[in-house]
Amino acid sequence: NELAATAVQTLIDFPDSCPNPMYLHGGVGCGKTHLLEGLRDGLSRRQPNLQILALTSEEFTNLFTQAL
Repeated sequence: NELAATAVQTLIDFPDSCPNPMYLHGGVGCGKTHLLEGLRDGLSRRQPNLQILALTSEEFTNLFTQAL
């Protein structure tokens, strides 16, 4: 969890220097959602005019399929 938290904090502090996209993977209850919410909140505070879209994997897949 410390590595994932460091990666998220680095992305907040230096958004142009991190790999894009960031991929979080883990079992149920590992804190993935909390990390993503922290990332969203941190980026929103640092860059208020940044537009952030949060989707479920199903919503993303449907939008991606429609775009094809």
